[in-house]
Amino acid sequence: EWPLRPGELSTVNKILSDFAYEHFEAYFKLVQIRFELETLSPDNATLVRGLDRFYRRLQPIHTLHPTASLERIGGEIVTNTIRQRISYFRDTLIAHFDETTEDIK
Repeated sequence: EWPLRPGELSTVNKILSDFAYEHFEAYFKLVQIRFELETLSPDNATLVRGLDRFYRRLQPIHTLHPTASLERIGGEIVTNTIRQRISYFRDTLIAHFDETTEDIK
């Protein structure tokens, strides 16, 4: 019966947090896999748009539940994806440089 007493409210918040973490953990794993696949594509605009949408969708969750670290975990996914993308472009540049220097020899 509503309203809950203060002690019961903290219990409900704990149950809600556990539920959210459990489901978001699976969601984050799927998102991470999807972004890893996108880093192998030469289309940069699609990846950037996807990262932006992903991160923007985490912000309302942080507003509703500010103690959750979901925004931090999402930020780590974005950061890791960007690092993978930089490595992809670095490797592409190195390969192109190697080809160019072979042609010069």
